[in-house]
Amino acid sequence: MTRDIRERFGQFTYGGIEFEVHRLALNYDQVEMWRPPENPAKESDSRFEAYAAEFGESSWELDAVEPATLADLVREQINDLIDWEVWDKIEAQELAYKAELEELAKKY
Repeated sequence: MTRDIRERFGQFTYGGIEFEVHRLALNYDQVEMWRPPENPAKESDSRFEAYAAEFGESSWELDAVEPATLADLVREQINDLIDWEVWDKIEAQELAYKAELEELAKKY
C-alpha cells in the first residue's frame, strides 16, 4: 500500500513535487495493541502467499481502528516533524502583524 501511494502521488504530481510517505499504520505491533477485528486474508490476492508466510492467514483493516486513535497517531507524527523553535518565531511574527493591522484598522 505504501508503495502504491508513492506511485500514485508521483503520477498526480507529474514528478514535479518532492514528498515523503511515512507509513504510520497498520503494523503488527499496532494490531496486537489495538486488537482490531480479524479478516481472513484473501487467497485470490497475488500477495497472499508471501503475506501468509509472514503473518498467517488473518488480516486487519485500518478502517476498523478507532478514528480518534488514528487522529492521535497522525497528530503525534506531524508534531515530531515540526521545528518548534521556528514555529514559535513565525507565530510571534504573525501575532505582531495582526496587532499592527488591528491598529491600522482603528484609524479607518
